[in-house]
Amino acid sequence: FAIALAFKPLINFLHRKIGMNKRLSGVLLVVVSYVVIGFLLWLGGYRIFVWLRNILTDMPEYYSTVIYPIFENTNNWVLDLVNRLAPQFAGEIGDMLGSAANSLRDYIVSLSADALTALAGMSRRIPLYLLSFIFTILGSLFVTMDYVPITNFIKRQMSEKTLNIVMGIRSYLGKTIASYAKAYLILMLITFIEISVGMLALKVDNPFGIAAIIAIADALPVLG
Repeated sequence: FAIALAFKPLINFLHRKIGMNKRLSGVLLVVVSYVVIGFLLWLGGYRIFVWLRNILTDMPEYYSTVIYPIFENTNNWVLDLVNRLAPQFAGEIGDMLGSAANSLRDYIVSLSADALTALAGMSRRIPLYLLSFIFTILGSLFVTMDYVPITNFIKRQMSEKTLNIVMGIRSYLGKTIASYAKAYLILMLITFIEISVGMLALKVDNPFGIAAIIAIADALPVLG
């Protein structure tokens, strides 16, 4: 219902400007919007999935080739310092540092394996998500087609005072959400342009695709 309500201004606009039937314009808007959203989710989700999989797969190797040498050099420096200042503690400190290095390695390997397992579990739930998405599309289509009868029925169940309050809240929320959406779109556009220019300057492959994904992710509350 919320989706149908969000499309109502566009449906009315198309009806006023080109005389398109409201049911037909509602169905077309819902279908086109879901196609675009589905494509963006698939494209962004696939890229994020591949990116996470590569990072998690390479974590043990990254530890062995980058982190462990740094850790080993630090250990050698500490042991050399202890040998000069307090050689009687060199053995204990060496064992402690070696144990810390092994614990860190085991933790990274375990974290990588657990995260890959969780990622694989999420990928197995994709059919369930797809089924829910399809039901959402169907529900949105039915509600959009019968939006006026449904809203008229709901209005008849309310008193005049309650209806006025609800309509006032709806108007206020609509203006507020529209303002937020406009602000987010402007921020996303600015982010997209900035990152595109930077990627082009650095000669990165597919700069516009990467910039679009980052701009969309930046608008999300937690991930951004």
